[in-house]
Amino acid sequence: MAHNERTSSTYNKKTEPRLFDSYGPKVRFDVNPDDMGFDGVSVYQFYAFTDDGNVHLEAFSETGTFHLHNDRGIEIVAGNKGSDGNVDICITGLGGDIWITAMRDGAVKIKGKTVMIEATEDLDLKASRNVTISSGQGRILLNGNKIDKECFAGNDSKEKSFLARAYKWTPVGSDFITDAYGGGLFSSILSNIVG
Repeated sequence: MAHNERTSSTYNKKTEPRLFDSYGPKVRFDVNPDDMGFDGVSVYQFYAFTDDGNVHLEAFSETGTFHLHNDRGIEIVAGNKGSDGNVDICITGLGGDIWITAMRDGAVKIKGKTVMIEATEDLDLKASRNVTISSGQGRILLNGNKIDKECFAGNDSKEKSFLARAYKWTPVGSDFITDAYGGGLFSSILSNIVG
């Protein structure tokens, strides 16, 4: 049974009374709390915890921000009775960004029969280490009005490779190095030796 407690909220100088509902020792609902929330005064807070000390907290602040914090996982499941083609889960940001961040060593995984990423303007893919694009039994198609590449090593580096840049200002020249290690002269010599 809920326990109601109404007191004057003097911290934020509101005229509305405070409403505190406690549903047993593990769940409580607090309206107009006196304590400060994540980003200031809260309109309401919903708090619950388990026997192991795992906390679930919902809060709506005066800034208009809704907070949902959970010590363990959060599971969202929809569409069990839906049909093909339905949108089961929709996340929309009307005026700002949408961030998905995996802290520590976690990974962000998006999996489906077909995965589509569409940008009305720019699409940036950045990695601090490797970017791997694999196609099992299909093809990889790059289609654009202009396609540029810049690399200093690898089988597609050519004039950008370390050897080509090192020999650029020498009598040997970078063209010879590019042809030799880019599949030109070097490949011909090797074919003659093997053949």
